[in-house]
Amino acid sequence: QKVKEQQLKRLHIQAKQLGLKLLPMIT
Repeated sequence: QKVKEQQLKRLHIQAKQLGLKLLPMIT
């Protein structure tokens, strides 16, 4: 269960970083 939490947290961070990268392109 803990491992899954860490994976989700890492995915969330990656998604946030990707979002920050893509945001300037969209706007």
